[in-house]
Amino acid sequence: MSYPQQSATIWSGRFRELCSVALICVGLTLIPSHALCQTDCSPEDDTQTFTIGAGSFISLPIGRFLLVRKNGHIGAIRITFISPDKSVQPRGSEWVGKVGYESYYDLNSGSFIQTGHTGQLEFGRMKGVGFHYSWQPGNNKALIGPWKFGFMDPHEMFMGKYMEDSGFEFAPTASCDIKAIPIHDDHLRWFHYDRDTQNKLPVSGLPGNH
Repeated sequence: MSYPQQSATIWSGRFRELCSVALICVGLTLIPSHALCQTDCSPEDDTQTFTIGAGSFISLPIGRFLLVRKNGHIGAIRITFISPDKSVQPRGSEWVGKVGYESYYDLNSGSFIQTGHTGQLEFGRMKGVGFHYSWQPGNNKALIGPWKFGFMDPHEMFMGKYMEDSGFEFAPTASCDIKAIPIHDDHLRWFHYDRDTQNKLPVSGLPGNH
């Protein structure tokens, strides 16, 4: 094997290793923001947990798909990387950086994979004074087909239009691969907006590939 071929082989193997070790390209600045690392779910990753109903949020672990449905349509979303901006020192609970995500819409159709979407959220330095007069520049809205969901921080997604019930239902899965999502599995647990009840759901007990 020639040196260029050997180098290419080593890099290809290293790339796959990086993807599998950290579930999704966390902080790999050499990988374009739109690129995805499609990973397998290994047993040691089953310590991850979804939290649903923490106020009006869902806390998503990196890499695992969350199903969303409304009016007969089903979508899916997962976080693909979280990259804090190391050039700034956060103040208080502020988080500054970028978050990648992958989403699909209309999983009941046979063409949803071809219409998948990859996006990037951006959280800038907080501006303003006090709680009521402060805002965070950037883009905190993730798209799932025609649906738009705001994120409070890198992991927490609103269950509707901020503090309101927008009629969506949510089902966490153990799936890292869109093709393995069990959208018709009877073991899926669907949750409505509920500010008063919190549900912690370990990935190890969820439907989907492990």
